[in-house]
Amino acid sequence: MYAAPRRRMGRPMDRPACLTGLGGPMKNLRMLFAAAALVVSAPAIAQTKWDMHVSWPPNNFHTRNALAFAEAVKQRTQGRVEITVHSGGALGLKGPEVLRAVRDGIVPIAESFLSQQAGDVPFLSIETMPFLVRSPEELSTLYRISQPRMETVLASYNQKLLYLAPWPSQMIFTRNPVATIADFKGLRIRVTDRNNGEMMGALGMVPISVPFSDLIPALAAGAVGGVQTSAPTAVDSKLWEFLKHALHTNHTWASNMVTVNLDRWKALTPADQKIIEDTARELQPTFWQASATADQDGQKMIAAQGIKVSPTDPAVLAEMEKATRPMWDRFMTRVPEAAPVIEQYLAAVGRK
Repeated sequence: MYAAPRRRMGRPMDRPACLTGLGGPMKNLRMLFAAAALVVSAPAIAQTKWDMHVSWPPNNFHTRNALAFAEAVKQRTQGRVEITVHSGGALGLKGPEVLRAVRDGIVPIAESFLSQQAGDVPFLSIETMPFLVRSPEELSTLYRISQPRMETVLASYNQKLLYLAPWPSQMIFTRNPVATIADFKGLRIRVTDRNNGEMMGALGMVPISVPFSDLIPALAAGAVGGVQTSAPTAVDSKLWEFLKHALHTNHTWASNMVTVNLDRWKALTPADQKIIEDTARELQPTFWQASATADQDGQKMIAAQGIKVSPTDPAVLAEMEKATRPMWDRFMTRVPEAAPVIEQYLAAVGRK
């Protein structure tokens, strides 16, 4: 038969170590329950972690902008919102895919090239109309007038605009020097969106749409013989290894935007939403200045690497503007909501 263990009088049976120590078992048990109650009742510090897509290399000023924004958000939310920036397209997205990727929650937040999203939202390419914007000051005016509409269309794609930051003025890089508009004829040139392609076609070139991530292979393979871009991008891609001449035409403008998935945004507390909005608004002027600085540094670098930047003949610029001006009317017909914005903008900058 089974015999139960006998207890010795005056001595407790062995007990778990967690219940031994000062004060005896019951006191320690009460302490454990009290500690558990504190853990349950203490407010949990929820941490939101977002992975952010950025197409550009680590040293590009847009990437540095994103890193500065992420760090500021982390500090100001006391770690409740943490954004990890993945530069160089490390998350596997191509430029024109970003709007849909944020919409669908594939990535919670992303920085994207504004006009590359025009396949989904044509209005976003308004700034690329040739010679519509002639300076950063005019670009700021266009943003102010167009932003309400921009926010509406982005909301329809399940995302919220956080900030906008421009690229420097655009240049045309070629293998051979360009003295007249006729020298453009037949040039296979890399473009970033439909409007850029239409413009280059109007000037006699053959537009080839190439995402930044595929630019170097396209140049190496001879698929393109020219590139329209800014000086910092020329530095990032080491264009001097392929192209030796450049014209500073400032024929169009380009910007990047940072958007966040609306579902992820609404999951934040109102306090953290305000912190992030305030941070974006406060840092945006700094990001604009970073663009100007990057342009100055980029111009010096491409010259030092042997690219000859020629002053553009005013007559050539006049021909370029005349050849591409009909694009405005076609764009406003194709994208009717752009017409009042362009008209209001032209009035604001004193042009008609």
